[in-house]
Formats: sequence, C-alpha cells, structure tokens
Amino acid sequence: MIVNDFSALKKRIGRFLNSKKFERDEVFDLVELSQKLGRVAIFGGMLRDLCIGGNRFFDSDVDLVFEQHDRGNLESLLKEYKFKLNAFGGYRIQLKKWHVDIWNIENTWAFKNNLVKMDGFKSLTKTTFFNWDAIVYEVDSGDIHSAENYLMNLHEYYLDINLVDNPNTLGTVVRSLRMMIKLNAKLSPELRDYLFYNMGKFNSDVIVAYERQKYWRATLSSEIISNIFFNLKYHKANQLSGAFELPSKQYILDL
Repeated sequence: MIVNDFSALKKRIGRFLNSKKFERDEVFDLVELSQKLGRVAIFGGMLRDLCIGGNRFFDSDVDLVFEQHDRGNLESLLKEYKFKLNAFGGYRIQLKKWHVDIWNIENTWAFKNNLVKMDGFKSLTKTTFFNWDAIVYEVDSGDIHSAENYLMNLHEYYLDINLVDNPNTLGTVVRSLRMMIKLNAKLSPELRDYLFYNMGKFNSDVIVAYERQKYWRATLSSEIISNIFFNLKYHKANQLSGAFELPSKQYILDL
C-alpha cells in the first residue's frame, strides 16, 4: 500500500534499518559507518519502493550519498567490504544480499555536468530522470525532500520525466518499460514521446539483453517490446490525451 504521508515512510525506513531479516542489519551497519564521513542521505529507489509497498516490496539497490571530500578516508572506511569504483566516481559495495552504491554528493552526474546547481541534499531531487526517484532522506535529521506532488503522483501511478538529460538512455528505456509492467505506471505525454523515440534506436534484442544483465528477474521479451512500441505509436499518432498506459497488463505479459 502506498504511504499517505512522509511520517509513514519514516516508519518504514526505521523498520527496514532496524530489522535483521534478509540481512537488513548489514545496510544499517554501513549507514552508521558512512556517518563517520559526515552527513549521509538515502536517495532514490529504496525510498520509492518503501513508499509504494513497504519492506516486503523493496529488493533493489540502496543508494547512499555523503558530504565528504577525501577519497582516501572513504576507501579506508570501506576496506572491510567488497567494493569497486564505478564510472561516476562512486563505489559499488556487495553485501550478502544487498548492493549499495555510495558516492560523494559532488560526484552526482547532473551536478558535475552543470545541469543542476548543487545546494545540499535537497537539490538531489532535481537530478533524477524519473519523478518517482526524486526523493531523499537525511539520516541524521530525518528530513525528507522530494519532487513537487511526489506522493500524489505515486498514488495516481503517474510517471514523468524530472530531468531529461541522463548518461544512460538504454537504461531509462528499460526502466520505463519495467515500471509500466511491474508497477502499472502511466506515462506522461513527455515520457511517452521520449520512450517511443528512444525505443526506435535500439533493437529489441539489445533491450532484452540489457535487462537480463542488470536485473535478476527479467520481465521483457521481443514480443512484449514490439507490442508496447505499437501501442505507443498508436497513442502518439492519434494524439490521444492524458497519460499513456498499457491497454491490458495481463495481455502484455501473456504474449
């Protein structure tokens, strides 16, 4: 059930971090350790999933953002973990169950490319491609920052573009498709046009292969992709008003 307010989200965050089920205490330990670097925030997908379905629903990655400038201090702090440097100057950590991405706020892609002005953790809400990912929880203070009408958009299943510039177009295509299939997301006209245009750039086999590489539970096939592309084309060509949604989730999945 989608939360009605952020106080309910805070309770879900607390239950996650204070539970030993499914190795969640490992995430708590890493968050506490990261606080030795300074202020730390949880960002994006974890908060989105906790908003939508709670702890049982969340099984993706954890994104941690911190304010600290000395890379040596971070690597020293993480020496007991299995980690590797990613392409954006952050670290990918493999816990027993969870993947955690941790990075300095200054290395956020949109800030480094001067697309968004950095102004503390709250400005992270302007850096995400999807409006559903535009949410931040400051661990120390418990403050939550989000995009405008964040919870209303979740309740209405309305998925929109928050910041169109991004470094991974194929990734946004795959995530858009998965959100429609798994979460019944309804696409804004802008996102509908973006998806239709960019799906045309990639062979369906490329899209399928990318999803299987990035996600342990795949949802896409060439048939599903072709069907969605056809429906996008029809919706756009006939200038249908309102958000785009799949005509029938069951029909799509049964192809």
